[in-house]
Amino acid sequence: MRKRRAILLAGLLVAVLAAVDGRPARAELSTCENGVAVPEPEVNRGLVRDCANLLAAKTLIDRRRGINWGGETPIGEWDGVTLGGEPPRVVEVDLRSSFLLGRIAPQFGRLSALRGLYLQNNKLTGPIPPELGSLPDLEFLWLFRNQLDGPIPPELGSLGSLRELWISTNQLTGSIPEQLGNLRALRLMRLEDNELTGLIPPSLGSLANVETLRLDKNQLTWTIPPELGALGNLRNLRLTDNDLEGVIPSALGALHSLESLSLGHNRLTGSIPAALGDLSALRSLYLRRNQLSGPIPAELGALRNLQTLWLNQNQLSGPIPPVLGSLSALRILDLQRNQLSGPIPPELGALRNLNELLLNNNQLTGPFPHELADLPSLVQLYVSGNPGLTGCVPRRLLYPRQNDLWASGLPVCTPAPPPCENGAAVPDPASNRGLYRDCNILLSVKDTLDARAPLDWDADTPIADWEGVTVGGATPHVIGIDLSSRRLTGQLPVDLRGLTQLRELRLDDNRLTGPIPREYSFLSQLRTLSLAGNRLTGEIPPRLGTLPRLQVLSLGGNWLAGPIPSELGSLVGLRELRLGGNYLSGPIPAELGALPELRRLDLRDNQLAGPIPAALRLLDQAEALHLGGNPGLGGCLPAALRAAPDNDLDALALPECPSPPPSAEPCANGTVVAAPAEHAGLVGDCAILLAALHALRGDASLNWSPATPIMQWDGVTVAGSPPRITKLDVSQHPLTGHIPPELAGLTELRELHLGGNRLTGAIPAELGTLAHLEVLRLYGNRLTGPIPPALGALKQLRVLALGENQLAGPIPVELGALVALESLTLSGNRLTGPVPSSLGELRALTLLALSDNQLSGPIPASLGGLPDLRLLTLRDNQLTGAIPASLAALRSLTDLYLTGNQLGGPIPPVLGLLERLERLSLDDNQLTGPIPAELGAAPRL
Repeated sequence: MRKRRAILLAGLLVAVLAAVDGRPARAELSTCENGVAVPEPEVNRGLVRDCANLLAAKTLIDRRRGINWGGETPIGEWDGVTLGGEPPRVVEVDLRSSFLLGRIAPQFGRLSALRGLYLQNNKLTGPIPPELGSLPDLEFLWLFRNQLDGPIPPELGSLGSLRELWISTNQLTGSIPEQLGNLRALRLMRLEDNELTGLIPPSLGSLANVETLRLDKNQLTWTIPPELGALGNLRNLRLTDNDLEGVIPSALGALHSLESLSLGHNRLTGSIPAALGDLSALRSLYLRRNQLSGPIPAELGALRNLQTLWLNQNQLSGPIPPVLGSLSALRILDLQRNQLSGPIPPELGALRNLNELLLNNNQLTGPFPHELADLPSLVQLYVSGNPGLTGCVPRRLLYPRQNDLWASGLPVCTPAPPPCENGAAVPDPASNRGLYRDCNILLSVKDTLDARAPLDWDADTPIADWEGVTVGGATPHVIGIDLSSRRLTGQLPVDLRGLTQLRELRLDDNRLTGPIPREYSFLSQLRTLSLAGNRLTGEIPPRLGTLPRLQVLSLGGNWLAGPIPSELGSLVGLRELRLGGNYLSGPIPAELGALPELRRLDLRDNQLAGPIPAALRLLDQAEALHLGGNPGLGGCLPAALRAAPDNDLDALALPECPSPPPSAEPCANGTVVAAPAEHAGLVGDCAILLAALHALRGDASLNWSPATPIMQWDGVTVAGSPPRITKLDVSQHPLTGHIPPELAGLTELRELHLGGNRLTGAIPAELGTLAHLEVLRLYGNRLTGPIPPALGALKQLRVLALGENQLAGPIPVELGALVALESLTLSGNRLTGPVPSSLGELRALTLLALSDNQLSGPIPASLGGLPDLRLLTLRDNQLTGAIPASLAALRSLTDLYLTGNQLGGPIPPVLGLLERLERLSLDDNQLTGPIPAELGAAPRL
């Protein structure tokens, strides 16, 4: 008995020592040699070792015993484990969001073929094992949002293949190892939101391929190393919320790919380097709350792509450079709490996209510029604390939702009488209020449309006789404007948005400049928008995709750049789309294939690239199709496109796609579908899946085959009478490739689960035609491109999960039409733009997760109208403005996460009315004032 006990203790000691030093014990090896966990173990010795190491690791990372790793289950079916290569090895472990409780096992460092280790969003504690530095092929190391502590192991600097190191939001301490500068393949380094100290290693300047470098929300000290200026591919640099001091290195001006530079909340001194004006790709410059001094460099006026400029709460002096008025993309200009002097430049009135203008608490003087009344998008205006300002404030500026004009001491200007009141231009103005309003609008924009030969619009001439103006309707309004070829100069007037009955706007073949106002999306009656042959710049506003009656959109022959908005695929009545002769780039949106009335499509002579979408084959009624002059287009040419009588497809020199329609013949053999003659619908579903199989590749292939009954196919559920495929679930089934658009042919599909794979490419817009779809889960892949607005047509959808991908662009406003939606998860992507107020229409919503994106603008007050919402997370974005008091109406809310944004103002005391609120996270914002005592009334908080 004593001898047996000694043997057991010795065995236990061996197992403990093995767990400590990272070696599997003999027990794990024996389990993996049983022929079940690893087939043919005598041949697959490498996989046997991987199996044993994973079993040893399980004892440390899975104290709750929630994952299925064990000898009775084949390793290819283990949770989160992906096999690859020949002979097979473990190449990926993905246990993200798996409720793990424990420590990261050193045995992971012995999986010598491992390419990806994903353990984020768990409750793992303890240090990062230095053994992970022994993985020669590791490309992705994601450990963020755990409770890890201790230092970052210098051994990680030996990971020569590593592309992404993401270990943010833990409790890591110590300094950043200089060895991390050896990671020459690295594209992403995210160490933010830890407790790191010491200096930023100059060796990080050797990361030649890095695109994202985030070291913010730590306790780093000393100076910003000028060596970072050598990172030619860097797009995002965030060093905010540290204790950095010294000057901003002029060398950062060499970062020509940089889109976001955030250095705020430090102790930086000296002047803002003029070299930052060379950052031609920059969209966000965040330098607030430092000790910067000197003037604002006029060179910043060259940043044509800049959208947000935060220079507030420094010691800047001198005038505001008038050249800032040329930053046409600017949305936020925050210069408050400095020592700026001189006048407010009237040129700022040209910033058509400006949402927030904060100039308060400076030493500004001179007359208040009335040009600021021309800012159509303004929602915040602060100018108080400048006692030297004189003049009056235009009445129109009293309407931004947030302003401090009452505290400025300036009177409101007395308005001049409207010119159309005299009864000459509009007879009986009191009875013709619509035409009277239109008349005043046109006279107000007359000077904006500067012509060589002045327009004859005059308050003493009947408006029906005005040049280029058409009046019509039962209650008269202006319904048409045609000023083509009138040699007009100037910019497109934003105020035309007030012509509520306008059906036709033709301003083509002039010399108009500047952007296309996104406010034209308010012209809900518009049938024709023709602006071709001008010198318009900027991007095509995605909001034009909301014009419900638009039939002709002609923007060719301008200087427009950027992508073609996928939202244009929502213009179901569009007959002509002419965008040729611009500088448009990126792919052709597949959504254009969903335009059933389109007859003319002209995209020629741009800089479009990528494959021609297969969805364009649906344009079989097109009369004219021009895609030439885009040398970046590739792939193959859908044969159906040649049906257009007027086309230039031969100029593309592309082969025709070998894509015949799915053949039903293999599915009619009587094996895969019983009694195929009686079940034609199911035979068609079978053919669609077989046609889609080429796109869904993976190391563990799907068993879809004509030799196997469809009821036994992986992930396929058949139901109903007559039987059809109603559910497809191949999530966590290590698939690569892309999502096949052919799946849109499964017309009775209720649920589509493709999450937890490695799928790439875009989300096919064709999925928006699945009229019965209730659940769409595509989370945890590597999907790119925009979210198709066409998904807004899925009226039965209850769950939409697109999180943890690489999706970009705005959140489509069309998602607000998903009236049955209960859960919307878009977190962990690269989404930009505002949170659409249309999401406030989703009355059935219980979960809304938009965290960890790049969303901007205010939190829509409309979200307060979601009566069943339980969880709202918007953390880690770039949201601004105040927390809406309307959120207090969310009486079902239990979790509210707004941390990691740029929200300002006080915490609304009415949040104390949220009786079910259990968790409230508001840290890392710019909130002011005390914590309201009313929050103590929330019984569960």
